[in-house]
Amino acid sequence: SVDSGPAAAGGADGYRGVAMAVKKIGGVIDGHPIKIVQEGTDQTGPVALTKVRKLVEQDHAQIVVGPGSGDEGAAVANYSDSQPGVTFLDGIAAGENETLKHPNVFRFAYGDGAQWVAGLGTYAYDTLGVKTVATLGDDYSFGYAQVGGFVSEFCQAGGTVPKEIFTPLGATDYSSVVPQIPSNVDAVYIALNGADAINFLNAYYAQGGHAKFIASSITIDQSVLSAKGNVKDHLIGVTSATPVADTIDTPAWKDFVSAYQQQYPKGFSSPSVWAAGYYSNAMAVFTALQKVSGDLSNNQAAFRAALKALTLDSPTGPISLDANQNGIFTNYIAQTEQGPDGTLVNKVIKAVPNVQESTYTANGEASRTNPSCP
Repeated sequence: SVDSGPAAAGGADGYRGVAMAVKKIGGVIDGHPIKIVQEGTDQTGPVALTKVRKLVEQDHAQIVVGPGSGDEGAAVANYSDSQPGVTFLDGIAAGENETLKHPNVFRFAYGDGAQWVAGLGTYAYDTLGVKTVATLGDDYSFGYAQVGGFVSEFCQAGGTVPKEIFTPLGATDYSSVVPQIPSNVDAVYIALNGADAINFLNAYYAQGGHAKFIASSITIDQSVLSAKGNVKDHLIGVTSATPVADTIDTPAWKDFVSAYQQQYPKGFSSPSVWAAGYYSNAMAVFTALQKVSGDLSNNQAAFRAALKALTLDSPTGPISLDANQNGIFTNYIAQTEQGPDGTLVNKVIKAVPNVQESTYTANGEASRTNPSCP
């Protein structure tokens, strides 16, 4: 998982999610103790490739869960093609091509970045009355997918996007970005990672910004909402889409939150998409291993067949795989609110069920070079 860069706090929560899954199944599969080997990344492809090669070629990992960021996911997926005896489960890396082009990669949580914002474009246009939007995203594969997914759906609903802005991942100075945001749009859609979102908001409000915001899943994740300082309070009332909303009203989610808070009292106030995503992929591994009694012979054929057939009872709802081994799940439209204890939470407004890549994929890479609506 990520342990440096703007998403480092989220990456730490990914490790917590895996540890929760190990504890959930008792640490043993068919009499064999589970051994977890961790390697940290920095959200770049070259580092992810170096680390995954160490895990496979030196540590002899048989199954890899991760990584956590888009360009990392592409690098690991490319590497997977040369390792037929190793199975790769995406952590929460959500570029669009990982499962479309690489048959040795499985992704239970939560599909690609375009799927993570399913329902938001239509909701913004039809319910919020937003007709024109400028977008701001991180300049890498996940940012393209999150922007592309929103733009595709928003434009199909009838909206227009006169301006798209992409900024370097890990940027600290957004003072020159703020003036680029048009003043005559109804809202600004933000798709920035953890620290990037906080740095942008600091710059925006320091320069007197007052636009209405709509946010991607990663911008209103607990890795941002739990950060120190007052800037996050500007996210109160912001509408977003996310596969992991804090107030999902199901026994499975409530049990997961309770277990997380007991196991990690110094973690976030509520599990982030990192914790839930890594937990879900790890639980998919353990569930499939149990079904085949730990059999990893014949290039893990039985294990992979069990993964393909699995419908996972995840904390956020059932997750199954499509023909490309990509997750089908329920997404949520949410609004950020302040809870009674002062913490910020994403309150569910509506569920968007059966989110499939074939429906919501947006070719985000094309969005980066063609910002106008179709």
